[in-house]
Amino acid sequence: MTERELERRAQRRLGVLRHVEEVSGNVAATCRYYGISRQCYYGWLRRFEADGLDGLKDRSQRPHHSPTSSPKSAAGQRILELPTWAADMLRRRYASRVGDQVFPAPRSGTVRDRSNTGRCLRSAFARAGFAGLSSHAIRKSVATLMSEAGLSSRDAADQLGHSRPSITTDVYFGRNKRARGAAAVLEDLFDS
Repeated sequence: MTERELERRAQRRLGVLRHVEEVSGNVAATCRYYGISRQCYYGWLRRFEADGLDGLKDRSQRPHHSPTSSPKSAAGQRILELPTWAADMLRRRYASRVGDQVFPAPRSGTVRDRSNTGRCLRSAFARAGFAGLSSHAIRKSVATLMSEAGLSSRDAADQLGHSRPSITTDVYFGRNKRARGAAAVLEDLFDS
């Protein structure tokens, strides 16, 4: 966005603030008229009071910090059991890394932001012919395969980094499509 466009948007926002002051005297009515929320209006007002017209210019949407840069729970920090193909790939990545990160952000070389990682994964899945696939679907598939292989929900929870096996069982394990024995129970209802 050009500086001229930023200035134009800031002037429009200033016009909204002045409308309350000089025309309506009513924040709710002005917000309805301009199609903005009161929260938005008061945010603009705070920014204008703090920084003047520059405070009304668009700002970066990039977060100041990444609240999910570390795992949600202590269970998220764990040693994973990996198949040899995955361990070999990670060793190659580690050997060819530049800096501290094995999977750095492409431009900065620092820790990846979670939302950008998701975008990169979706793009990679689409290029591989799996458009619409998500990392959550992969996790669910891994948990289901572990369950079908006879591993316990605790084993799967440890691999997925869940603090409780119930999370793994309720959310990640695939459900059997057929309830065994249900037909026999229902048959008995009309067997008289």
